[in-house]
Amino acid sequence: MKNVSHTSPLWSLTLLVLCLANRSVATAQIDPTAAIISAAARSVVQIITLDCPGLEPSRAGSGFIWTSADHVVTDLHVVAGCPTIKVFSPSVKYVVGHVERALPDADLVLIKLDKQIPFTPLTVSSSLPKANDVLEAIGYYYGVSTVDNRPLKVTIGSPVLQDMLTDNLAQSIKNAGYSKKFLELDILRLDGNLTPGLSGAPVIDHSGKVVGIGSGGLEQGLSGIAWATQAHYLAELKTAPPLPLNSTGTAFTSVKSTKAFYSASAESGGTSIRCGDLSFVRSKSRTVKDLLPTHDDQIGFLQIASTTGLKLDIINEVALDVYSEPSSGGSFAVPAGTTLAETDGICRAHLANGKVEIQVFSAKRSTPFELNNAFLAFEGQQTVGSPLQWGVDPSFTYPAPHPRSDGFLVFRKAARGVSGYTWRGEALETIMEKGQQAIGIVVINSDYNPPLYQQCLASPQSESCQGVMSDYRLWVAGGLGVHLSSFPQS
Repeated sequence: MKNVSHTSPLWSLTLLVLCLANRSVATAQIDPTAAIISAAARSVVQIITLDCPGLEPSRAGSGFIWTSADHVVTDLHVVAGCPTIKVFSPSVKYVVGHVERALPDADLVLIKLDKQIPFTPLTVSSSLPKANDVLEAIGYYYGVSTVDNRPLKVTIGSPVLQDMLTDNLAQSIKNAGYSKKFLELDILRLDGNLTPGLSGAPVIDHSGKVVGIGSGGLEQGLSGIAWATQAHYLAELKTAPPLPLNSTGTAFTSVKSTKAFYSASAESGGTSIRCGDLSFVRSKSRTVKDLLPTHDDQIGFLQIASTTGLKLDIINEVALDVYSEPSSGGSFAVPAGTTLAETDGICRAHLANGKVEIQVFSAKRSTPFELNNAFLAFEGQQTVGSPLQWGVDPSFTYPAPHPRSDGFLVFRKAARGVSGYTWRGEALETIMEKGQQAIGIVVINSDYNPPLYQQCLASPQSESCQGVMSDYRLWVAGGLGVHLSSFPQS
C-alpha cells in the first residue's frame, strides 16, 4: 500500500500548539468512592423500547429506581411514542413497564413496572453541586447490557439550557416537539462525555445522592452536546398528572424522538477497536445530511464537497459509520460498512481494491513532548514504501489549528503526492485534541487520477466508468468522514 507523509516542521509546530494549548491545573476533589458508585449502580436499570415511531424503531437508555421498587425514572425522548417498554438488569432480566407520569418541559418520565424489583430507590440531593465538583453518571452506554460509570466535572457557565446551544441545536429541539420552556431548563453543565445510552442515567455526587439526570443531549456533528437535568425537577414529576393513553395503549405525547437526540439504538452492539492509546466504539451510522447541520466547520466541508464534482443530493446521502471514544466523546467517521483492523497500534482499512487507505491513531497526553513524538512517529511510518513525493496541499489545509472556547483544537490539512511532474496521490487528514486526548485520522488515495475522474463524472453510466466511480465515491466518503471528525462541545 502506498502511503503518505507531510512536511515534518509543519507537523511539529502543530502538535506543539495542540499540546501546550490545554494545560490543566490539578485541584483537590472529593470524588465518589468505588463503594458509593457500586451501591448506586445496584439501583440503575437499562430501558429498552421497541416498535417506536420515526427513524429509531428501537432505542436504549438508562434509568433508576425512585420512590418505590416498582417505579423508574428516565428521559422522555427514550420512550416517547413507543408501545413496548422493557426494563433490564442482569439480576432480574426483563420487566415490562408503562409510562405513568411525564414532565415534557424537563424531558422526564416516571415508569410504573408490572412488578416490584429488589432494588433500593435512590435519594435526591437537596443541594446543587458546585463548579469543579466531581460527579458520576451510572448507566448502560451504547446499548450494551453491562452497567458502567462515567466521571464528570461540573463547569462554570449559565445553568440554562438555551445558553449552551447554537441556533441549529435549539432548532433541533423545537423540531422534536419540545416547548420554549424546555429551552429554559435548569441544567448542570458538565466536562466529560455523556455517552449515548446514558439518557436517563442518574448523576450522583460524592455522597451517592442524585444531583442530575443525564440527557442523551443533541447530536453535534459526529459527536454530541450533553447535559444533566437538575434533580429538583423530580419533585414536579412526582406530582405531575397521570399521563393519558391513546388507543394503542401508548403514552400520548407530542414529543417525537429524532436522530437529533444523542441516544443509542437498542441493537447497537458497541463494536470496539483500539487505535493507539484509546479504544473506540462504533456508536451509530448517519448520513452526511444528518451530521452536517451541526458540524464545527460547515464552510470548509462544503468547499471540499464542491470539488468532488458530485451533486449535493448525492453528497447528502453518503453514509458513514461513527466511532467514538467513550470517556471524551472524540469521534471519527469512515464509509459505512468499512472494517477497521489494528496493526502495531494503528487502525487501518483498505478500500477500492487497495487504492484508498484509512489510518486512525490516538494518544493520551502525559507530557506535550511525548504526545508530539507519538504523532511524529504516526506520520513517519506512513512514508514507508511510497514511491511518491508528498507535500502539503494548501487548498485544504488550515493555516493554523482552529480553537474552540471549550479547549478543543483541530487542524485539518491535505497533502499531494507527485511522481515526476504527475499528480498521483492525495490525502486528507484531521488531527484534534481536547483535554488529555488527541486523535488523528487520515485517508490516502495512492492512485489519484483527476483526468479520469472528470471523464467518468461526465459519463458515469458508461461501462468503463462504473468501477472507477465506485472507487471514487469510496474515496470521497473517506475524505468527508475525515473532515467531519471532531470532539463534543462542553
